[in-house]
Amino acid sequence: MDETDLRICSLLNTNSRTPFRDLAEMLGISVQAVHKRVKTLTDTGVLRAFTANLSFKILNAVPAGISGHTKGASVDDVARGLEKDDSSAIVHVSGDFLSVMVILRSIGDLDRYVEFIREEAQMEAPSIFLPSAMGFANLERQNAPREEFELTSLDYRIILSLHRDSRKELVDVAKEVGLSAKTVKRRLTRMIDAGAIDFGTEFDFGAQSGVSSLIVVDVKPGLDRGRFLGQVKDKFGPRVIFMGTYSNVPSGLFVFIWSATLKECREMEASFREDPAIASFKSLLIQNKYQFRTWRERLLEEKAAGASGQKRGVGSGHLANGVKP
Repeated sequence: MDETDLRICSLLNTNSRTPFRDLAEMLGISVQAVHKRVKTLTDTGVLRAFTANLSFKILNAVPAGISGHTKGASVDDVARGLEKDDSSAIVHVSGDFLSVMVILRSIGDLDRYVEFIREEAQMEAPSIFLPSAMGFANLERQNAPREEFELTSLDYRIILSLHRDSRKELVDVAKEVGLSAKTVKRRLTRMIDAGAIDFGTEFDFGAQSGVSSLIVVDVKPGLDRGRFLGQVKDKFGPRVIFMGTYSNVPSGLFVFIWSATLKECREMEASFREDPAIASFKSLLIQNKYQFRTWRERLLEEKAAGASGQKRGVGSGHLANGVKP
């Protein structure tokens, strides 16, 4: 992968329905070149799916990060076992260290999940992080006040139709849900404007040679973390895959970075180590990643099935099982 591939992934992670013509204009390359690169990224397994889902905002869901060392004999078996709780979304493995992205139904669900991970992951002292802002290209505030907005039964069916193929043509969605393309477009625009739907990708940079790292940083008191992350993004460009700040750790932030070689990764680590704005940092090499289906996907499927009078979703919109990227 080169920087253009990384930029394509970043743009599609932000909005996987972005037209190829728009991507070409943003990247300064031809539409044909975008098509070719996206096909290669898909064929090699870097881009596993173009996704649509109910947003955290519309669900009032709470994202959280839980991390720590496991005493389990097999770290990968421990990581896979976290699928037993339907709040577990993504698990990154680094040696005996697990970093888990969790989607909670509410903040009141946090204590229950922490107890689950203590027992299931044999993690004696899990660290808890509540993101205040995070994103791929830009920081987006989490747990922002939700405006009054109700999804209809047809809205759920439209989202489910796009769930594993968000780039699907609206005429095909219309056929699946039994509406006109014009009506689907109007309803979809309404959901997008309300922030009710997230378009992204399911990706796995481990499908290509390279090194993925999680950098956890404590900056010095009083530093503007958003501005600091902006500087990191400017410095490392599209190698910055995902980033965020914490609400319960006033000086804390995190950055996922991809490097083409281990040497490049070490140079990046040295840059953080020597930065005078940083009080401390930890770099974790990601050795494996597991991604699971959560209650959010099941809720979408149930709502859509209830709307259509079927046990499962409509057409080709069935939800995939949790996979090991």
